[in-house]
Amino acid sequence: RSLQWRLMYTHGFPKLQELTSALETRLEAFPHILQHLRQNSLEIKGTFTSHFLTFAIDKCQLEISTRLFEILLLDGQTGYLNVLFRMIEKKQDQIMALTDADLQDFMHREILTDCVTNCPMNDFTF
Repeated sequence: RSLQWRLMYTHGFPKLQELTSALETRLEAFPHILQHLRQNSLEIKGTFTSHFLTFAIDKCQLEISTRLFEILLLDGQTGYLNVLFRMIEKKQDQIMALTDADLQDFMHREILTDCVTNCPMNDFTF
């Protein structure tokens, strides 16, 4: 089964649109988080684009990025979406406590390293 990953980088980024929309749909389970992100001018598409394009290679240690890529290879895009969803779920109190630039930095850079540093990776897979 093809995941059509090439569509991630084609004109209009259709695969990226699909993945960020799927994550946003999953996050509807936490309307308070979606509302808080939007109140701080953070949209899911803009906030998580780099997570899908780079698999966090630029955000955390190589071992962590390698593990995330392995999840993608073994469990597909659903597995990777599950990891992102679980990170947000586990860190929702911290997300709700942050605003503006601090929230943006946390969501773009720090959430991955914070989760992996403070929780076992098994907590983020289903």
